[in-house]
Amino acid sequence: MDDLTENALAISDDEDIRLTMVFGFILTLVSIFCNTLWFLSHFAIFLIHYFIVLLILLCVVSKFIKLNSISFESIQKVFIPNGYPLSYLGSVFDVPENSKASFEYSCSHNCPRIFFSLDMTECGQLVVLDKQTLEKANIHTPINKTKFDEIKNLNISDSHPLGKQFGYQKILTLDALLKILEPLNVVVILNATRTGSSFIEKLKQTISTHDPMFTKKIIFCCRSPIVVYKLRKLFPNLMCAIWIDNLSSWRNNKRIFKLLTILRSIHDVLLRNLIGPIIGISLVFVHKDEFNTHISELWQNCGVIPIVYFVNSPSEKRYYQNVIKTRYLTSSLRSEPQIIFNNNKI
Repeated sequence: MDDLTENALAISDDEDIRLTMVFGFILTLVSIFCNTLWFLSHFAIFLIHYFIVLLILLCVVSKFIKLNSISFESIQKVFIPNGYPLSYLGSVFDVPENSKASFEYSCSHNCPRIFFSLDMTECGQLVVLDKQTLEKANIHTPINKTKFDEIKNLNISDSHPLGKQFGYQKILTLDALLKILEPLNVVVILNATRTGSSFIEKLKQTISTHDPMFTKKIIFCCRSPIVVYKLRKLFPNLMCAIWIDNLSSWRNNKRIFKLLTILRSIHDVLLRNLIGPIIGISLVFVHKDEFNTHISELWQNCGVIPIVYFVNSPSEKRYYQNVIKTRYLTSSLRSEPQIIFNNNKI
């Protein structure tokens, strides 16, 4: 009996020890968790304080570096008389893109607001050209690695489904486009696909040569606020736009997409309320999947006209015309509701 009692006591002591160890381990975990929360909360408070200080400093500095914006009324005058559509690459679905024919086609369809691509060749020639044009012609060398003499005789119509209707269409240089523009009441949005220092210097020279006609006929667009700031600092009358890339390509990866959505919200707030007013943008291009009436109001309250891309179906166009009342970038002018309605009427 004594042995049994001793064994029972020993087992009881072992269980007490195990319980004590488990309890101590749990307390240690709780302590670590609480200390971690304490550290993170204080670190967050520290970051918030410095972030607020940084924002205040940015606001103060922005008063000294802020560029004069073009008035909202002046921006509206460019767009109000000519309806809602802007033709993308000169209506790329209907006509060979970035060509003289696309320019004439857009004007003949009462759309004198045309969106073209701008790039620079290896030899420093500014060209109205998109990389997809070369890729369709089986030229896969980047534009900035291609000499203009190698592509100046390229027929853009050869790689377009409807190209035979428009004959030979060569690649336009920026100088050639400006000569076409000079006598016409047309505004071209030039989207810079390159933002390197050599490109910017060449563009500055071109603007200086053709100003003030350039600033009256051209709206400069790119993805970089820094480039916009540099150009508008030298040419205050130059109307500029920012192109905001869409996030739809990340939808399959939900975690990354959620993170990018949060970052995009922060980016848009800073662009609307801080960066935009500093650099003095006039337009912003937003993808249709990320646009609604609230976004439209936010941009217009900041004195910026939002333009939606890419809107191509007649039903979408009716929605943006009649409901949201916002201008849009379209790849086809044949699908305009007014044209379809008139044709059905006939």
